[in-house]
Formats: sequence, C-alpha cells, structure tokens
Amino acid sequence: MKHELRKIWKDRRLCLLFAAVVFLNLLLFYWHCTDDSRGYSMEQLRGLYGNADVLEEEQAHLEEALVQCLYGLSDDDVQEIMGQMERNQAALDRIRQARDYQELRESLVSGSELKLKLGLFGSNDSFEARSLRRGIEVYQALSGVRPEAVFLGGVELLMDYRLTDLLLLLFCAAAGLTLFTFEKGSGLQTLTQPTKNGHGPLFFRKLGASVGLLTMGFLLLYGGNILTAGLLFGFDHLRCPAQSLFGFANCPAEISVLGLLIRVFALKYLWALACLGIGILISASTGTAAVAVIEMVMAGAAAYWMGSSHSLWIRHLSLSWLAGTENQYEGAVYLNLFGIPVGSVTAAIVFLMALCGISLGVAAVLYCVTQDSQRRSIGSLSGIFPARHTGVFRHECRKALLMWKGLAVLLAFVAVQVVSYQSYPANNSEYEYYYRSYSEALAGLPNAEKDAYLQREQDRITALNEKLLEYASQYPDPDTFQRVSQDTQNALRVQDAFHQAKDQYDSLRPGQSYLYQTGYQRIVGTETLREEVQDWAKAFLAMTILLSGFHAAERECGALALQTAARKSRTVLRSKFWICAGYAVAVTLIAFLPRLTAVFRTYGGWIASASANSISGLSALPDGWSVGVFFAAMLLGKLLVVGIVGRVVCWISKRSPNTMIALLLSAAALMIPVAAVLLTL
Repeated sequence: MKHELRKIWKDRRLCLLFAAVVFLNLLLFYWHCTDDSRGYSMEQLRGLYGNADVLEEEQAHLEEALVQCLYGLSDDDVQEIMGQMERNQAALDRIRQARDYQELRESLVSGSELKLKLGLFGSNDSFEARSLRRGIEVYQALSGVRPEAVFLGGVELLMDYRLTDLLLLLFCAAAGLTLFTFEKGSGLQTLTQPTKNGHGPLFFRKLGASVGLLTMGFLLLYGGNILTAGLLFGFDHLRCPAQSLFGFANCPAEISVLGLLIRVFALKYLWALACLGIGILISASTGTAAVAVIEMVMAGAAAYWMGSSHSLWIRHLSLSWLAGTENQYEGAVYLNLFGIPVGSVTAAIVFLMALCGISLGVAAVLYCVTQDSQRRSIGSLSGIFPARHTGVFRHECRKALLMWKGLAVLLAFVAVQVVSYQSYPANNSEYEYYYRSYSEALAGLPNAEKDAYLQREQDRITALNEKLLEYASQYPDPDTFQRVSQDTQNALRVQDAFHQAKDQYDSLRPGQSYLYQTGYQRIVGTETLREEVQDWAKAFLAMTILLSGFHAAERECGALALQTAARKSRTVLRSKFWICAGYAVAVTLIAFLPRLTAVFRTYGGWIASASANSISGLSALPDGWSVGVFFAAMLLGKLLVVGIVGRVVCWISKRSPNTMIALLLSAAALMIPVAAVLLTL
C-alpha cells in the first residue's frame, strides 16, 4: 500500500493540485461564511441574538417607521431600514423555531392522527397509514426535547455548503485514474502481476491506497471547513438539541447538535466511499483516461437525473441527493418497501454500503481477469495508422478523432445537448398567452395600422372598465356583483398584458422594431443565467477531454522524440493548432446553438433583421446592429473564449507527463470555478 501511495506523492503536479484544491476550498468557504448577499451575514445575526428580548418590538417600530415615513425618506434611508428589517426577520425566524417547537411537534402529531381517523390514506394496513403511525410515534417520543434559541451560525454554514462535496470527488477520480486507468493503459498491469491469483493482493493494495487518499482529502477539506467555522463563530452550544439548529425543527432523532454533526459527516464519508467505488469500477474497466472521464461524467449526469426524479425511491437513492446528507435529518421521511415504511436514513446507509461493496467487487473481478491480449494503449500507433501514411495533418486528425476518442466525445456531446433541449419548458401562464397574442399582432416596425389596432383595443378595455364601475354602483352586494360582472371581469384579464405590450410599443425609438421579449430574455436575460453557466460547463468539460492528450499522450508514448528526430515538430504543432481551432468551433456550436434554437422554437418571435436595441436590456447598442448580427457576434465571442480555454488545456497538456495528469489539472483549473458559480445561483 505504501508503494501505491508513493505513486501519487511522487508526482509534484498532483500534490500541488491537491494543495490548491484544499486552499481554494478554505478560501471559498471563508467567503461563504462572510457572505451577505442574502441581506445579512452570519456575523450580523450573531450580534442580534444579544437583543433577542426586544427584537420583535424593534421590528414592529421599523415597519411602522417605514410605512409612515416612506415618502419622506431618501432611497438610502429606505434601503437601510429594509436591510435592518431583513436581518431582524432572519434572526426572529431562528429564535421562533426554537420557541415554537412544542407547538410545531404537536401539530405534526395531531395532523397525522386526524388523517388516520378520516381514513384519507386507505386501510390501516396500507403503507401510508403505517408511515403516519410511525411518524406519530417518532414525534411523540420527542416530547421531552427543549430546543434553545442560541446562535449556531457556524454549524448552519457547515450544513448548507455543497462545493466541498464536488471538490472531494476530485480525490476519488484521481485515485482511480492514477492507480488503475493509467497502469492499464500503459501496459503495466500485465507486467506487474501476470497471474490471475497475483492480481488480487495488488488490487487490495491499490484499494487501500485509494481509501487512504480519499480519507486524507475528506479530513483536509471538511476539517478545514470545521476549523474555519469554529475560528469565526465558535462552537459554544453543541450540546443543545439538534432541533435548535435552523431548518432542523422536524429532525426525527433526539440527539444534540454535536451528535447531528457526527452523523451527517459519517454518512457523508460513506457517500464518498460509494463514489470512490464507482470511480474505481470505471477506472479498472478502461485503459483510456479520456474514456474513463467520460464515463464518470455520464455517471454523474445519471445521478443528477435521479436526484431530480419525482419518485421518492429514485431520488433518495441517488448519489446526487445523498451528497446532501444533512437532508436526511430534516424530517421523518419513509420509503415504501413492499408496504413496509423504511426510514430514509436507514435506506441511505444500506444503499451506500451495498453500492460500495458491489462496485468494488465488480472492479476486483474485472481487474483480476487476465486478458489474452493487451488492449491497445493510448500511445500505440501501429494498426491504426499504417506506415504508408505520410500526410501530417491527416495523421494528426485521425489521432485526435479516433485514437484519442475525439469523435466519440463530440457525438456524446451532441447527444447530451439534444436530450437537454429536446423539449424546452414554455411559460403557459394566462398572462404570457395574452402578451404573446398582442406581440404577434404588433411584431415588426411600427405603422399606422398597428397604431389604430392599439387605439381600438384601448377603447375596448376602457369601455369594459366603465361597465364594471356601473355594475359596482348598481349591485352593491358582492355576490350579486360577482355574478353579474363575471363576463366583464373575464374580458378584462387581458388588461395587464395589453398595458405591457402598449408601453413597449410606445417606447420604441425610430428604427426599432417591436419584438416578443420572452424568448430573447431566455437568452440574454439574467433569469436563465443557470442554463448559460451549465452550457459553459459542458463546453469546458468537452474541451478538457478533447485536448488533454494532445501533447501529454505523445510524451507518454515516446512519439514526441520521433517528431523531434524527424524535424516535424513545427508541422505537427501547426496541425494541432488547426485541429484545436476546429474543436473550438464544433464545441461552441454544439454547446450554445441547441438552446438558442430550442428557445425560439418554443417562443417564436425571431426577427433577424430587426434592430438589436429593440431587445429589453440591449437598448445601449448602436442602431446599426441587427438581431442576427448581435447573436452572430455573441457566438463569435463565445468561440473566442472556448478557443482560449482550448489553448489553456493544450498548455497544461504540453507540460504534463501523461494524459491522466493533464486531465486532472485541466478539470480542476476550469471546472471548479464553474461549479462554484453554479452553486451560488
């Protein structure tokens, strides 16, 4: 095992990568602890706990002052009062949770008892009835719990921080890729232990080294978080009941906050072992780092899909959902196992242990089977590229597309984007329906016919409002008024959408066109920023997998020395440059075009010749920019960024001893910042 660990520690690049990941985690967690983007910081809440007795009275005075003096205050004064009210409310929410715990617990018990008496969930032997009875027993047993209204901000910050979970996966992937995939791809697996019985001890030594690396990463990452939270806020009330912690009022266990922390991190370590088992299974089954990374990404995508499922079983047995182990203790949730209620925590423990055991067992079998013929390694050139082939550019293209699986990566990327945007969610609200109808009638440049249409519609709505006022004066009884005026009120449902369309039409400057804004805002608006960042993440990942072996694989197999001896280094570099540019174009189109087409296929309203400053939020653009030119320029800018990312990956690959190191370094450099942005959205 020491020898296997030495294979990792002797690589300075990997050690620097792990150190950088740990430091980055500390930096980001510190930022998380001091962040005040929610309107308050945890340090501000700690100061409010000292005034808990007068906090409600102060909040009432602030609300009264805001209402009475709203028109006499400056914007800065209003913002200051509203900010103080948000901070007070956040502190009050935490204090009231502890103060009203017994009332909440009794309401949960009485609500479940009422459902049982009414027979809303079938017979007494049904799963629903059994789970209700078990929930009643659980919360009745908590009658002696007395939560305390104390500050637990450090623990709260530990519980709602998820980026560390993603960073820990880097240790899982590094262990599998370094100790299994790399040796299998380079042929060392056959040389080290050529007999079937000899593979077993070697596998378990590698497994022990992998668990050791994971444990080290777990302790450094989560230990750093705990140390940071403790230094900033302290852990003064860990002996209080877990129900004192904000968000855990429904915790079904009679444990302290310290006990809750121990359980959460123990379950998280079990989750990390299950992820390690999946990583080792993937790594042991392939000898190509790029393929292994693709399979790991596919496994992560499957876990994410399962975590968003509506089925309780699928969602609660997803590694994506189980990463948030604290979720298991936020309430009593039971899963239906052939009519028997099974607690979500029990199900999670059994599933993670089974997944870890099965994945490692299958990986051991795959590793111990001696193959009759060694699979072609990533550095082998014979068989694929015959000696009679002399075209350097064509040769490099075939290497990039076939030997380094570039074509497979692009096809997989296309499939992912097609599935992701095959059915784009539409806004089917009544308001949106009316707004779209008006927008279709007003689309394009203003003219007299559209002016007349708006005037007629304005007159009709004015007449309907006057008719509604007449009904109100004739029928003072609310029920009679509602019955008589129902048709008129239904006809006036278009009023808000009409005013938005009319205001938009009236605000057009000369040369601007009326555009249906919803589709454009799905592309350039901030409300869909998460979708944009996800597309960037996919593009970065694709470029990382495509280009990590560009230079590292040739150094790994010795082809770099042959190129130097043949004086073809510059020719090869030029070929690689154009291949990288081609990859950048392909990845940009695959990453960003599907969403663009899906949005306008769903919402319509595309007018390429219209002035781009007709789009809300782009009014500062000059008049010469059309919608088509703007989106073409936007794609060109994205292509430039993707090209720069490609050059960064190539630079890392050129300075890495093998493809596996290049993959890990590139993924850490590019994907960690994107993941941090995604978690903040």
